[in-house]
Amino acid sequence: MKVAIVGGSGLVGRALTRSLVADGADVLVDSRDARRRASAVPAPARIADWSPNDIAGLAESIAGMDAVVNLAGARVAPWPWTRRRKALIKSSRVDTIHAIVEALERLPTDRRPSNLIVVSGIDAYPESLPGADPAPMTESTPMGTEFLAQVSRSVEDEASRAQALGVRVTRVRMGNVLARDADLVWFLALPVRLFLGGRIGSGQQWVTWVHIDDAVALFRLALTNAVPGGVLNVTSPGSCRQIDFVRSMARALRRPVWLPAPAALVRLVLGEQSALLLGSRRVAPEQATALGFTFRYPTIDQAFNAVFG
Repeated sequence: MKVAIVGGSGLVGRALTRSLVADGADVLVDSRDARRRASAVPAPARIADWSPNDIAGLAESIAGMDAVVNLAGARVAPWPWTRRRKALIKSSRVDTIHAIVEALERLPTDRRPSNLIVVSGIDAYPESLPGADPAPMTESTPMGTEFLAQVSRSVEDEASRAQALGVRVTRVRMGNVLARDADLVWFLALPVRLFLGGRIGSGQQWVTWVHIDDAVALFRLALTNAVPGGVLNVTSPGSCRQIDFVRSMARALRRPVWLPAPAALVRLVLGEQSALLLGSRRVAPEQATALGFTFRYPTIDQAFNAVFG
């Protein structure tokens, strides 16, 4: 298998690359700064420079590949969501997938990758009330209207243009990834390690997560013909309340949970970005379950024991 990963030097990209090359796949990572990112790409995968303004160069790099995975995009945290930052978050994603589709269009059919995987997040779904006990949202749930949902819609709509080229398009909506070096884990584990852990807001908001190993396995599944395209939730079946999330983390770290962070304080400090911590989304991996996928870490305790073990 030949796979091009655009923006593959991040957490998920590195893990996916390691998994693919371990099975003998030919992996090319396209990076905006290949020289600086080269050390982050596991050998024997290759890395090459790319730019959304160089469509011809991108087309040349993905020619003959079986699949393209797009993981590129500016980080949504920790910087404040100023007007300029929000514009960057959106443009870094939309411009990238636009360039990829343009590159696919330039390639002859026999040199064009047949599979395109584009990644957004579970923020594509609408928020639910934190204290509610909603039925899990699935791949058929309509998209939300919040800022990140609008970004996801723009990205997915742009990616869908590739279907007219005969390319199978899978729109991955990924939950909060749990790994030792994941930003979310570091951010939330720090106060717990310092004996300052506690619920955020009411603690009743739903947190949808996925262990890095299960995320990679689901990406690998999407690279096969088993997934017919469309939306694929890369999430664990074990969504939980935020208070249960932090309690599980504290158990794994052998720390107490006692100091709450009031919602008003979180909103005061983070502004609109507080939605990342106070937002509530309970999302289920319906398609993965229907395909018979077996999760290695289906519960939050299993995931955190692996992360901190």
